[in-house]
Amino acid sequence: MSNNGYKPDIEDLKENRDVEGLIKALQYKKGSTEYEDYEVRSDAAEALGNFEEEKVIKALIRAVKDVEDVRFYVARDLRKFGGSAVPFLIDTLKDPDEDMRRDAAWMLGNIGDERAIPPLTEALKDPDEEVRFHVAINLGKFEKPAVPYLLDALEDPDEHVRRYAAWILGVIGDERAIPALENALEDPSEYVQKGAEQALRRFD
Repeated sequence: MSNNGYKPDIEDLKENRDVEGLIKALQYKKGSTEYEDYEVRSDAAEALGNFEEEKVIKALIRAVKDVEDVRFYVARDLRKFGGSAVPFLIDTLKDPDEDMRRDAAWMLGNIGDERAIPPLTEALKDPDEEVRFHVAINLGKFEKPAVPYLLDALEDPDEHVRRYAAWILGVIGDERAIPALENALEDPSEYVQKGAEQALRRFD
């Protein structure tokens, strides 16, 4: 994005409720490491938390790859918007960028809307192992409501999915999982067997 030397006045944009201007400010010298540059983007992200609109949510999701100071306000805004952000974050679970998929899983876990459970369970099939790991962690945040989906995932053809499902069932600790985990001790994959064994130890 070219800024032609213009530095956005976030207070003025906020006072005039200039949502488009704040969205543009969220991209101010994107990629720069200079504090002054990402301070503008951080202030823009904070201000956008006052505008629960589809275009704002989409802009914030695009900004999840920014520096930590900006991501803090992005995550806070999306959590504040809650249910309004969930459909867009679910779509982001299929983004070509694995970092975007990982961060979408994290934000869905923090928002805690149960609509996210089925797509997160499906995302246990993600081709990137780090994404699958973050998906599993965030499924665990839903605790008991996630258990039926994770039990189904124990039957998935992919051994990685079965292993992650077993692991997070152990973390949740719902006794409904015990029979399925015991069955998983006979899984054809040694990788899954070990996961089930570790999970069952949590019930001792």
